Amino acid sequence: MIKTIGWHVFRFVFFVFLQALVVNNIDVADGWVLPFIYPFALLMLPTGSARWLTMVLGFVIGFMLDSFTHTWGMHTSACVLVGFLQPLVLGLIAPREGYDPVMRPTVQDMGLNWYIAYAFLLMLPFHLWLGFVEVFSLDQFLVTLGRAGASAVAAVLLMVLGQYLMFTPKAASL
Repeated sequence: MIKTIGWHVFRFVFFVFLQALVVNNIDVADGWVLPFIYPFALLMLPTGSARWLTMVLGFVIGFMLDSFTHTWGMHTSACVLVGFLQPLVLGLIAPREGYDPVMRPTVQDMGLNWYIAYAFLLMLPFHLWLGFVEVFSLDQFLVTLGRAGASAVAAVLLMVLGQYLMFTPKAASL
């Protein structure tokens, strides 16, 4: 149990530092695409995690990134939104036999198509929220919608790549 909590804390801190120090400094499409990959730590929480816990952890990880980037409240609110939506999305795309409550949602456990749907259904509202809070106007609705969609797709692609880099495939059972 302590080892599992330690890995989650390490994962949260690692992804915040990776986002703040590396990903935020990469210029993709002249600044039009900015994938936020640090919510990957939230998406990796076990499927049986309580909504309140996911929202509190979303608050913590969002506040950590807000502290680095001086965007007070933007990332915190977006991560709390992800924490709120995660159980709804898991229920929406649940397999027929349901989930094991301690299972982490990974490509290796649930399959590539399931993971892409899961990650995109959470990253699109996340990026939309950040985009509209940043602009704080509906004047450039289509531009903000396009930027959020492109950023969400880029984030999901990076998350899938991260899945293949971080986790070994399950051994085939004989």
